[in-house]
Amino acid sequence: MISAILLAAGESIRCGENKLLAPLRGRPMMVHTLEALQACDFAEVIVVVGYEEARVRSILLGRQCRTISNPDFEQGMSGSIRAGLRAVSPSSGAVLVCPADMPLLRPRDVCALQAAYDADPNRIVAPSAAGRQANPVILPRRFWPEIEALRGDVGCKEILRRHPENVVHVTLPSVGVLQDADTPEAVENLRRRLERPLSEITVVIRGAGEMASAVAHRLARCRLRVCMTEIPRPLAIRRRVCFSEAVFDGTATVEGVTARLAHAADRFEECWKRGDIPLLIDPDGEIIDRLQPDVVVDGVMAKRNLGTRLSHAPLVIGLGPGFEAGVDVHVVIETNRGHSLGTIIASGSAEPDTGKPGNILGYESERVFKAPHAGAFTAVKQIGDPIEQGETIGFVDSTPVRSQLKGILRGIMRGGTSVAEGTKLADLDPRSRPDYCTTISDKARTISGAVLEAILMYYNL
Repeated sequence: MISAILLAAGESIRCGENKLLAPLRGRPMMVHTLEALQACDFAEVIVVVGYEEARVRSILLGRQCRTISNPDFEQGMSGSIRAGLRAVSPSSGAVLVCPADMPLLRPRDVCALQAAYDADPNRIVAPSAAGRQANPVILPRRFWPEIEALRGDVGCKEILRRHPENVVHVTLPSVGVLQDADTPEAVENLRRRLERPLSEITVVIRGAGEMASAVAHRLARCRLRVCMTEIPRPLAIRRRVCFSEAVFDGTATVEGVTARLAHAADRFEECWKRGDIPLLIDPDGEIIDRLQPDVVVDGVMAKRNLGTRLSHAPLVIGLGPGFEAGVDVHVVIETNRGHSLGTIIASGSAEPDTGKPGNILGYESERVFKAPHAGAFTAVKQIGDPIEQGETIGFVDSTPVRSQLKGILRGIMRGGTSVAEGTKLADLDPRSRPDYCTTISDKARTISGAVLEAILMYYNL
């Protein structure tokens, strides 16, 4: 059996007040954490109190937990852990040690840690999220003597540091367990996150090509406040489903959702009130610092990171290869077709780029048109045109670009664009379905759903 120890004795020196008593959704912060533990199967839940003990005890009255005092709370966290251990039932084989300032901890997170311990009860269990170590930690009884020897404001991390070979790391899907609440600003951020409606969440999507547009489309339909950034001359191919067309035409509509070119952030509110998506020509993403969004999604699909940083927002999401969860983004979405498409990756990277187009009716590279050399592309066919094998769809300078297959032109680059050798110019679909030219693909819908899932996991608390 496992006992749980909730550490609620600290002074919250950096916060300036007892943060554990800060109201969040009508209940003190520490109560949210306690309820996550009480929802799981522990032999007992012990709450260690100290600073403002009388106030904390009054909040705990009637709750299914045992409260013990740490009179030496001013000497740091180690004393509270020792006090909790001394109160644990002799029948418990391990303890879960949890700081009380984790209001975003969820029962499913705790259950995942318990399952890891049950599978290997001789090892320490420690969670991680977005590549970072987090709390709470499960410590088998054999490590307790070392905790007794700790002094000062030192916690379980010291034990993990001493025994890396005896630690089982459990990756949690939610980065909420990394939430820092040590300052008044951090507490206020938590309050905003817990109490405001989802419709007020602001999302900046970098890029407005096919995948980024599918993400924007889904989020906008869910009434999130979405804006997009693009380069001055986008190179989109499937232009009927790309909001990047607004750069040239002023507006672009994909399956009933419209993006409008905005020349400044002061037009964003106007777009959002109409249900539209503002799109800004901003290749460096400068709007991020000004807008301070809740979420940043890098949908440039460049196969490398072009400047997105973990610090850009509370939740930063990267689409496809070129990102590492916990390093430059919080989570990565798998974009490679196959069984793992749309997986939310909380630690590590997406699969490497295969360089192969998706397989349609057995055709891969044959259905993609690429520039034979550098030059200016001229299109002679349009999206939705039926194409015969050997037919010319355009020219790079005077060199014709001919089709290897029969089908329908699902996408083609704007004419007059300067291209490098090997640049993708067009995309042919051998299924010859006209509606496939103007609707979001299955791959893009899957990716957009994964982004929405990641956002709701973080903000729908």
